[in-house]
Amino acid sequence: MRRNRAEDDREVMTTAAITSEIVASRVALGLQRKYGLIRYAITWVSRAVHSDPRAVKNWFAKVNAPRAAELIRLCVECDEVREEIYRLIDEGRAERAGGTPCSQSASRSAAAASDTPPA
Repeated sequence: MRRNRAEDDREVMTTAAITSEIVASRVALGLQRKYGLIRYAITWVSRAVHSDPRAVKNWFAKVNAPRAAELIRLCVECDEVREEIYRLIDEGRAERAGGTPCSQSASRSAAAASDTPPA
């Protein structure tokens, strides 16, 4: 008997290794790369993305990932976080396709540096 396409999609989603913990880890990595040990980094980031300082502290500590709107504002503010999210997307696509990560991540990094959309 032929299987339903929705069942196939659910299988792909359950095998994907992208979880909220991994997103939180990648966001924290990008934040730590940009802000490092700057004393008031949590305050600066919370003001820049219009979020609660407690939430931003949790992002830095890998406790929680930002919500969608906050993640978008964070990617606008911080190129390092945006690069980590693009890398995570490329890894997810590669895993889904069963291949290696896309070569687009290098072009995305270059495009992010120049603030132009990737080709």
